[in-house]
Amino acid sequence: MNESAQRSDRLEDELGKCYEDLRVSRQSEEASEIALKVQTELVEKSNAQIKQLTEELRQVRESQNEWRSKCEEYRLKLEQLSGSGDIESMREQLMQLKAQNNEYNRLRLLDAEKIATQQAAIERLDELEDKLNGKERSLRESKQEADNWRAKAEAFSAELLAWRSKSESWESTKASSVKSLQAERDRLQVEWQLMRESLQSAEATLAVQTAAVQRLEAELTEEKQRNRDGYRALESWEEKENSWKREILAIRTRMEDEISSRKEKIDQLHKTVERLEEERDELGKTLSSAEASLAVQTAAVQRLEKQSSTLLVEVRQCRRSEEEWKMRGEEALAEVKSLQIQLDDARKKKDETLRSLHESTDTFETTINDLRKAYGESESRGKMYMNENEKLQKELEVLRDSMKDLEAMKKDYERMRYELVALKSAGMNGNNSANGFKQIQDERDRILRELEILRPKYEEMKAETEACKAINKRLEADVQQLNIKLGESEGRAEKFHGEAQGYKSEVASLRMQLEDAVARSEHAIATLREERDILHSELERLRNSLQVTRFLLSTDSRDPSSQIVCSACLTPLLLTLISPSICASFLARIHCCLPLSRFRK
Repeated sequence: MNESAQRSDRLEDELGKCYEDLRVSRQSEEASEIALKVQTELVEKSNAQIKQLTEELRQVRESQNEWRSKCEEYRLKLEQLSGSGDIESMREQLMQLKAQNNEYNRLRLLDAEKIATQQAAIERLDELEDKLNGKERSLRESKQEADNWRAKAEAFSAELLAWRSKSESWESTKASSVKSLQAERDRLQVEWQLMRESLQSAEATLAVQTAAVQRLEAELTEEKQRNRDGYRALESWEEKENSWKREILAIRTRMEDEISSRKEKIDQLHKTVERLEEERDELGKTLSSAEASLAVQTAAVQRLEKQSSTLLVEVRQCRRSEEEWKMRGEEALAEVKSLQIQLDDARKKKDETLRSLHESTDTFETTINDLRKAYGESESRGKMYMNENEKLQKELEVLRDSMKDLEAMKKDYERMRYELVALKSAGMNGNNSANGFKQIQDERDRILRELEILRPKYEEMKAETEACKAINKRLEADVQQLNIKLGESEGRAEKFHGEAQGYKSEVASLRMQLEDAVARSEHAIATLREERDILHSELERLRNSLQVTRFLLSTDSRDPSSQIVCSACLTPLLLTLISPSICASFLARIHCCLPLSRFRK
């Protein structure tokens, strides 16, 4: 019982572990599905961004081609103007062309920045595609493992249901066998009661017959005593007759007178002899009546033999039923062995499933550890990006200040240009104006160079700031999704915990039913064994009584040695089988047979 309880506890623990592993695999599968959905959405967004960027790149290239065509036209116009010799108009057009060229360079730099961002986005998309493919492979593997675990769990539940049906069928067969055993026990009890009643009636008749035999034996002893007295008297009379004959022969001559009187006395003696012979005939008649009563007793003994034969038949039937029960017990043992073999197979399957469960648990633990490491790395990257974002914001503030300075310098440039125009209109000297224009042009070029140097940095910082903001938003979205997954996993964990508790209660009820069935079967087997022992003891007692009866029938009552052996051997046996009064009557009958045999002789 303890071993079965321990085995059932181990099976419950293993079932709980299986459900826990299944729950973990389901959670990992759901997490991978959610991550796959998020990644697919990111891929779709990135594809849309790529399409948008390619469209913008196409538009920029078209505008670039337009600007190239315009530059070619302006170059042709400049060549034409150089042929005409209008220096002022050429200078103005040159200024316009330089401004347009600067604008073109600015747009080209913007296009280059956009192209670089597009290439970085494309690289990130390639990385995301690689990660997505890896996640899809891991998702397929996790789905396959989840399907395998689901199939194993279904097989385990089907096996549990099969064991439950087997236990129910075993309980039903056990109940039917117990009912049949109870019916057989009731029948045997009824038969045993009938046998006991018949045996009691036989003992009562035997007691009555033994009392009659004792009474007849007492009468026979009295008659024997009388016969002994008659024999003694007859012998004494014969001795007297011989002495008288000797006296008559001796004194025949002297006692002739007394012959007549002696003859009379002899006649009287002959009369007494005749009377004694008549008495002896009467004693023979009484002996024949005693022999008739003995024949009646032998008939009663024959009836007892018939009853003993019927009892032997019933005993044989009891033996047959006992053999049948033994065969049933052997069949039950064979069934128990088959069930034990099935249980061993189930244990082997359970060990294999546990081994596979441990392996899958190790793999899941490694994947969970990897995910935890990745999550920690993502958190560290997020913190790093946040720090970089703060640094970039500071640099952006510096760049904004520098841009403000540049705007002020631009305003100064515009002011100086207006002053130059005013000086030109005022008609100042051409060399001074040319020198001032050259200085202004140099200052403008320097400022433009500084702007060209600072603008890419500003755009780069701005792009990095936007990227950091996007990464921050994505990380916040990932954190929200992970919180949602955590809540869903906690709900499912509670659900699976409730299911596990239900399975545990069901297993506990099945274990209680199994223990109850085992206790009932053991009680039924113990009661059947007790009844079998009782029947065996009664059978031995009946056998002993039958042996006693046969021994009494086969014993020669005329043999004194057999009488002594019979009385010496049968006294303890009769005391164990029948009452002491009946035993005393049997022994008295045996001892009283000796004088009767002498009298017959």
